[in-house]
Amino acid sequence: MKRLRFPLLLLFLLFLTGNLSASTFKRLLIKESHKIKIEIVESAAEKTLGLGKRDFLEKDTGMLFLYLQPAEQLFWMKNMNFEIDIIWILKDRVVHIEKNVPPPSLMLNDEDLKIYGRGISADKVLEVRGGLSEQIKLKPGDPIRLLD
Repeated sequence: MKRLRFPLLLLFLLFLTGNLSASTFKRLLIKESHKIKIEIVESAAEKTLGLGKRDFLEKDTGMLFLYLQPAEQLFWMKNMNFEIDIIWILKDRVVHIEKNVPPPSLMLNDEDLKIYGRGISADKVLEVRGGLSEQIKLKPGDPIRLLD
């Protein structure tokens, strides 16, 4: 019973501090013309998992990572099963795009996974299906904003 107390206490504290929240779904407008449905993640646990372990991402959907302060936001492709575009955003403008980022080889250890986002300051990061940014001709400087 003692072994079970600490994990339960930790989960309870995380719940009380808001670090174990359910995802929120909203719509996002990209380049004032392209709307997508997004899942917003804010907790550390949600951010760590991201889109990992999912089999696919529906067309015109994505995941938006929110941060309290602009800073270098680093991403990896751990447990990913499909290509994505990773879009770094600062003050509702695209600052960097990594296009068609492939899932990692199953043979790679965590420490060998490529890290994306070094040297890029952002307050939001958007993950969408691979190829979307090329399809809509997204580029740094383009606006991205929440609709609801």
